[in-house]
Amino acid sequence: MQFIADENIDTDIVQSLIEEGYDVLSIAEDFPGISDITILEMVNEHRAILLTGINVTDKEGFLERA
Repeated sequence: MQFIADENIDTDIVQSLIEEGYDVLSIAEDFPGISDITILEMVNEHRAILLTGINVTDKEGFLERA
């Protein structure tokens, strides 16, 4: 199981998951500044679970792009 951690996920959380043996890709570390669309494409491509701190129901257009 792979996780993709959005830029707003604290690095301590990402590091803790990695130390516990989880496969975590950190957008903040590996792809800073990429678009939400690209993140969603990566999640779909890798069949990963997206970790994010945003409330997607409040983010204009986010659900339409998903």
